[in-house]
Amino acid sequence: SLQTPYSVWITPGQALDWAGHWVVPINNPTASAGQAPPSYIYAQTFRFSDMRATATISLGTGTGGKFASFIVVKPDGRVDQVAIAYNWTAEKAYFLYAQHLGGGRWGAWVVDGTTGGSTAIGSLNVSAQHQKASAVSVTSVLWYAGATSDCSTYPEAKVVFLPPVGFSGGQIVTAAHAQNITTAGECPAINQPIQNMVYYGVGAPPSGT
Repeated sequence: SLQTPYSVWITPGQALDWAGHWVVPINNPTASAGQAPPSYIYAQTFRFSDMRATATISLGTGTGGKFASFIVVKPDGRVDQVAIAYNWTAEKAYFLYAQHLGGGRWGAWVVDGTTGGSTAIGSLNVSAQHQKASAVSVTSVLWYAGATSDCSTYPEAKVVFLPPVGFSGGQIVTAAHAQNITTAGECPAINQPIQNMVYYGVGAPPSGT
């Protein structure tokens, strides 16, 4: 199985009105001969302030093309999600964030860092008890399809995450990097801090490179 690199970040303050991150895909994951279709999400996951539900905002790629998604896992384990086709480009920066809209509803957006254009991903209802995001979040690159037969069949994905940010106490706050962890697996991943950022590399390069 493919290792999953992830990082834990802690934002100053007890709770956030919105939470987000900058992400820079370094390449366009592409399957060469014999490789599985690229099925990755570049994700930030945070818990809500009661620590019983989670949200994930991400860019991704799959058999249907590139996308942006917003997923909420509720305290009872139910999963709500919304996704849009979003043709992100390698070597460009994108800002994804989720914001409390009122009551128990949260919305998510993706901003193109080059053009400044903002695109709504969608909104989901969590509950009236989930009006803040917690100060702790996790960034990661996740393979969401089934395991393949050989490490060489995972297409290569390379991405850089900047520190997550949020809004607390009337100001924007930036998370501090706490630790990097890589899950066990036969197919290695790169999980490398670079100054205040983190670089992830997974999968095998295209044949002939």
